[in-house]
Amino acid sequence: MTWTPPERTADAAAIHAAADADRRTNPELYSLDPDDVLTRVLERTDGSTEAFLLSAMRLLALPENGHTRLIPNDAIRVLPLRFVSVGRMVHLTHTALETTAPGGELIAINGTPLGQIEAAMEKFLAGTRQRKRVIGPILLAWPHALEQLGFSSNEN
Repeated sequence: MTWTPPERTADAAAIHAAADADRRTNPELYSLDPDDVLTRVLERTDGSTEAFLLSAMRLLALPENGHTRLIPNDAIRVLPLRFVSVGRMVHLTHTALETTAPGGELIAINGTPLGQIEAAMEKFLAGTRQRKRVIGPILLAWPHALEQLGFSSNEN
């Protein structure tokens, strides 16, 4: 089954014809080998599981549709903090058992305003703005992600 543009858009028909011709002339540009994709993802990491997962998150966020995404909850080491998005704010709701969560709005991490960090996180999150607000806070408690985004405290 091939897609046919509406007849009322001659420009769309011309673009469609050019794309079809290019696919026939250069098929290698339009097919992906899953092994090749995974190899390329691994080559861009330091070989750790966390580096692979963060790189895979970025790859899966590219379609920007919310259906292809990676939520690495059980596979990563995170700080003993729980952040939750409420409206346009992020709140700290839980910490390690031996401490009390201060609560309130998160405004910065290591001196960097949260808005700047959220802008950098955008390329790793797929889906609607609401879905990104639900998934995004995990990156705030993930030291590897903060380091790769350039917001680490540079301490262990």
